[in-house]
Order: sequence, then C-alpha cells, then structure tokens
Amino acid sequence: YLEVAVALLNRPLYVASRVFSEAPMDMLALLLFVPLFGFEVLLVTLPGLILNTTTTFDMQSSLQVHYAAPIVPFVFWAFIVGLKRLEHLTCRANLLKRHPERWRPVGLAILILLAAATFGADYEFHSFTSHVWSRYRVMQLVEPDSTVSCETGFVPHLSRHARPYLFPTEANHGVHYRDCDFVLVDKEGNPWPLQRTELGPAIDEIIRQTNVYEVIAEDSGVYLFANREKRQEAEQEDAPLQSDRARSD
Repeated sequence: YLEVAVALLNRPLYVASRVFSEAPMDMLALLLFVPLFGFEVLLVTLPGLILNTTTTFDMQSSLQVHYAAPIVPFVFWAFIVGLKRLEHLTCRANLLKRHPERWRPVGLAILILLAAATFGADYEFHSFTSHVWSRYRVMQLVEPDSTVSCETGFVPHLSRHARPYLFPTEANHGVHYRDCDFVLVDKEGNPWPLQRTELGPAIDEIIRQTNVYEVIAEDSGVYLFANREKRQEAEQEDAPLQSDRARSD
C-alpha cells in the first residue's frame, strides 16, 4: 500500500485512468452501475482497486480469481445501498405509486437481461485443448520422487508424484531451479512470479545451457529439462552401492 500512496502522489492521472479502466468498469457493468449510487461505500474499495489495477501482473490487474476478494463484498454492499436509493427516488417521483405491480417486474427483468448481456455471454469453460494434453504428456515424464522446478500450474499435479518447487525460485525453501533434478516449464503457462515478458527469456536461457541441461521432451512450447550435473551426482552416489551388490552376488 506504500506503493499505492507513492503512485497517487506522483502519478494521480495515471492512477485515475486505471481505476476507470476496463476491468473495474466490467465489474460495475455487471450490476448496471447501480453501485455508483452507493459511492461512499465504493470509496472503501479504492486502496485494493488501485493496488490491483496498477500492477503489471495480468491476472491481478484484470481482477480475476481471488485478487478481487477484498473488493467484491463492498461492491455488492454499494449495490444494495444504490438499490435502496433508486427505490427512494422512484417513490418520490410517484412512479411506483402509480403502477407498483408493473414497474417492479419490469425493473427486475431489465436488471437480469442487462446483467446476462454484459457477463453471461462470456463464461469461461475449462476444456481439454491440444495444449492441455501437451502439458499432461510432458508432465508424465517427470521421474517419481525427483525434485522438479515448475510453474505454479504444475505444482498440484506433481505434489504426490515428485517434489515440486516453484520456477525459477521458491523463496520459502530457498530452492532455485539449478538445485532440482528436472525443470518443467510452459511458454504459454502462468509466468508467476515472473512477468509474462520474462518467462520466454528464462526458458531460452536454460535451452542455451546445453552442457548442464538436457531436453527430455518438448511439445507445443512445454519443456522438460534434466539437470545433467544432478544426474551425474546421483550416479556417483549409486556406484558404491552397485559395486557392493555385485560383490555380494
């Protein structure tokens, strides 16, 4: 929030343009801009809204998934306040008193129709595209119980099969991709904690390290690299055990 305050002081016009950008307007359009009638409640959302919309992370700036969680409750609170004020205004104009049984269903129908038109036609359905199958095929090649540095989308699928760590560095454990047996990345995947523009160069850097990394598989921009140095270390550790077994036989 310190960055939000600095941005407000240094670039107020830019911040204002972001607050009225596409993502916040889509959220208000879903509710027919009724929350604007409860504007004082919307003021509570400004810090979180500015924090989201001024970020360079795509998922956060477009108010997707959990990033909008601090904002949505106040938007709906403002919607309720706005509805009450609209009802009060229509009562003062005697519109509801003249034809109460007619205006209420008409207003409800308009609300449902416009909400469906602005949001209902843009639902996202998860589907198994060819790229999803590419990710699955390459992911299956990760050896059991190995350490693998991978993007966040692979982590839950590998958690019972291997020991996944976030690419390129998992700060909580201090594990860099160079410390892992494998590196699993997707050029079209979720780049976090990198920026989208940083993901491609990071993958290209691994590709150039041919003396360290071997390309095990590549399918539609999904790469699985094996760390040669880690493999050699494992082979050296296994060599004494294999010789002992040979002697015992």
